[in-house]
Amino acid sequence: AALTYLGDLRKTDPKYVFDAKANDAFNRILSKLTRDADTEFKKKNYDAASLIVEKASVLPNFDEFKQKQFKARIVFIQGKDLILEGKVDDGLSKLAKAKEIDINIGTEINNFVNADFVRAAKDMQRKRQYKEAVDKLLVAQRIAPDNKDLVGTILPDAYYEYANSLFIARDDKGTHAAMKAGIALNKEHKNIKNLWSRWDST
Repeated sequence: AALTYLGDLRKTDPKYVFDAKANDAFNRILSKLTRDADTEFKKKNYDAASLIVEKASVLPNFDEFKQKQFKARIVFIQGKDLILEGKVDDGLSKLAKAKEIDINIGTEINNFVNADFVRAAKDMQRKRQYKEAVDKLLVAQRIAPDNKDLVGTILPDAYYEYANSLFIARDDKGTHAAMKAGIALNKEHKNIKNLWSRWDST
């Protein structure tokens, strides 16, 4: 009820100055609503969490920057969950929406890529699962196409490892395709260039 009246008041007079007693009440309301949103968030009830944040948006002590952060994080987690479930296109759509709300969510996206994709790919490489590592990193590239380390170093390195394994297995056609993909990302990749010379002479 308080939020309803507050919403009406702010529409009537957006610059209304509240006294200390009112601001104390708003702090208590915001504290309760953010706790409720966190509870729903932890239960993965993302729509419910978003509705609570939307409801709290009329509070004068809930500044726009914090609202954007909260909303973007909810949408980001939705996208992250979808991607981990294998629904990559749906997840990417959510991540794009999260970036529209708050461009700073890009840091969270890069952290997600490093934690859930780059580490997994490196573990696959240690197990000599080179193709699987490349496939994993290609998904990561779709998630974070602006990640320079991923696109310029990590993925080309993975292509080199994959190409080298194919070269050892005498799969000339596969080796060429993997090297070509790696060079397209990093034209100065020394290991791929050296492998290309060995492949060419072979």
